[in-house]
Amino acid sequence: MPLPPETHDVTAPGAAPGVVGGFDSATPTTGGLSLVYPESGAIIPHDLAPIDVQWNPPAGENVWRVTFAADTGDKLRGYVSTPSWNPAVSDWRWLLDRAQGHVITLTVTGGIADTTGKLGPAVIASVGQPLKVSRDNATGALFYFATTGDQLTGDGTLQRLELGALKADKYLNKSNNGGHCVGCHAITRDGTRLAFTFLDIAGLGGSMTLGSVQAIDPTKQQATPGTNSGVEVFSPDGTKLLTSFQGKLSLRDPVTGAKIADVDSGGPALYPDWSPDGKKIVFVAPSALCNPAGFVNFGQDSIFVYGGSLVTMDWNGSSFGNRSVVLASNGDNNYYPSFSPDGSFIAFSRADGTTKSTWALGGMACAGKDGSGLSYDNPSATVWLLPSAGGAPVALPAANGGTLKTNSWPKWGPKADGDYMWLLFSSTRAYGNVLAGPNAHHQLWIAAVARPGTSEATGPDLSAPAVWFPFQDTVTKNHIGQWSLKVGDFLIP
Repeated sequence: MPLPPETHDVTAPGAAPGVVGGFDSATPTTGGLSLVYPESGAIIPHDLAPIDVQWNPPAGENVWRVTFAADTGDKLRGYVSTPSWNPAVSDWRWLLDRAQGHVITLTVTGGIADTTGKLGPAVIASVGQPLKVSRDNATGALFYFATTGDQLTGDGTLQRLELGALKADKYLNKSNNGGHCVGCHAITRDGTRLAFTFLDIAGLGGSMTLGSVQAIDPTKQQATPGTNSGVEVFSPDGTKLLTSFQGKLSLRDPVTGAKIADVDSGGPALYPDWSPDGKKIVFVAPSALCNPAGFVNFGQDSIFVYGGSLVTMDWNGSSFGNRSVVLASNGDNNYYPSFSPDGSFIAFSRADGTTKSTWALGGMACAGKDGSGLSYDNPSATVWLLPSAGGAPVALPAANGGTLKTNSWPKWGPKADGDYMWLLFSSTRAYGNVLAGPNAHHQLWIAAVARPGTSEATGPDLSAPAVWFPFQDTVTKNHIGQWSLKVGDFLIP
């Protein structure tokens, strides 16, 4: 039998003693108070960390009640004196356990209270908005690329953030990796190994070399020093490593990076990814490889894409073949492909052919190009899905949340056994009032994508509005959220 509904009231320190009764006896007017985070209709995994509800209140209000009302009859209500509320872990876990597989209506009510908690006559509430809690746990941890400073003189670290954790840790940084900037990276699906690119810029040039470590000992470098690599991906079983550098693919030993074979990709190839069944790879075929002639070579011929098409090749266990263009550029740019964990989709970013990268120097970094349509930091970038079995690409307007949000680097959560898969990407959209207006910058967002064949898969857009991945670093610019079921040598429950 289901448990009888409960209401949990949580008052912030210093709240007036009668504030709960004050709101209970009030008759609010709907409107005049607007929620700015989360977005209406978002779907969250059952194991997500607490989210920070934020709103824009009318002038003069000094107290608010935030109500999470599940359709089970359960309610979590918080009473605060500032226009945001991030529930405590214990309260949040109680709510998500009670609301698992159900819809919550989120409402904020505000007013002016005296010292006893009695409210004045003007009590205003937001319009209730739905927030669904999935039955599924997303599970695992993110390893993401966090940057500070500018592109040429700044720093890059790998940060690790377990799902449900309240803080990211600086997993790989200059203090424990020999003083290198760490960039693009990959992790085995079982979480035992990481490969990444060291980007070292000095003088009038830079070098991109391979790093390879055990996840439980990230300070012990195992790749042969000086092995060139711009982007990496492991085979699903972790026994092979595929790298791209200056448009060439190489199959390598996953520990040392020793080359096993060159891969004939039929032309320039960037950003490879491997299907979960191990039978295919996908990569980006640019219209032409970036030519750094006349500019500082910082590795742009390994990471910049113009006019990208998506190409697959088959893997038979010993060699690659059967090259097939699955999505041809039509004046646009398609890049950063990523197979879904069930293999049904390839997520990718798409930029139009005219919008320029926000990095002016990047627009000058390839001979004969001016940054129009460049993959790097392009505001027009949106996230799309391409059916792996063939067909037209599918737009994701709900997850993208509008235009000019720089939605890029789509990566998937590792699980595909529930109603939803979980798509993570970087976006420059506002995060409520925490990062708004000119302060908004690259952060990681997670969106539910309904699995094909489930009752949730209705309509052409399979996505839901995205939510900010809780407790990532808001100071750093965050990208490439590689996700693993395991962290180190243990499986997260």
